[in-house]
Amino acid sequence: MIYHTSTSGDHTIRESSHKSKKQYQCGYCDTQINKGKKYVRTVATYDGYFTDLQWHPKCREEYIQYLNDRARER
Repeated sequence: MIYHTSTSGDHTIRESSHKSKKQYQCGYCDTQINKGKKYVRTVATYDGYFTDLQWHPKCREEYIQYLNDRARER
């Protein structure tokens, strides 16, 4: 789910790890997270939108690395 908010930038509000009780779509690679698999759920704001996303653990790590690389480039 994505909702509009007045914030800017990428700010994680909450991040937690779970074992899936149903199928989800990964917020990064857009492939399925199958029932019974571990996933990371984030609640965040991103450039004016409130997000509630599920991620493969590896995809979340790659996204964090991407953000860190971008921050170093500035």
